[in-house]
Amino acid sequence: RNWISSNGTTQTKPIPPTTNDLASTFSSLENYKMMTDQLVWHPVKYKLLFGQQADPGYRVKFVVVKSPGSTTSNNEIQSMVIASINNYFALANWDFGQSFFFTELAAYVHVQLATMISSIVFVPLAGNSQFGDLFEITSNPDEILISCAKVTDVQIVTALTDSVLGIANG
Repeated sequence: RNWISSNGTTQTKPIPPTTNDLASTFSSLENYKMMTDQLVWHPVKYKLLFGQQADPGYRVKFVVVKSPGSTTSNNEIQSMVIASINNYFALANWDFGQSFFFTELAAYVHVQLATMISSIVFVPLAGNSQFGDLFEITSNPDEILISCAKVTDVQIVTALTDSVLGIANG
């Protein structure tokens, strides 16, 4: 999470701890297990979603339609959308292996910004992707999902058109 917030690059991406590192760090937990129990130390991973730090197949542009009559600036809306997305992906809200559904995120953002936005969608940025891809993202049993989207990944528009959504006619 620190690496994401500090705009880390692939060259500075943290390496997961080894099994021995984990066993050493959490060795005090051995005192609390039952004699017949065994602790298994397995490093876990974050699955990075949405921003430039994510794998190219998981990068998206959030497209937001501002509510008519809203006096909130576009920059404020972009910041609040990212803050809402980050709150949605708070570690306490996720379990290992849990799947992501865009409709749940969209509903959460709508509740948070009810008077400011009228719609939010995302458009995948990978060349072979199309609108509707990534509406469900699964994770492995040793992965936690996290967003690395920034305000530059949020676009404010007046309407959702085929060209805005990247939908080809025909």
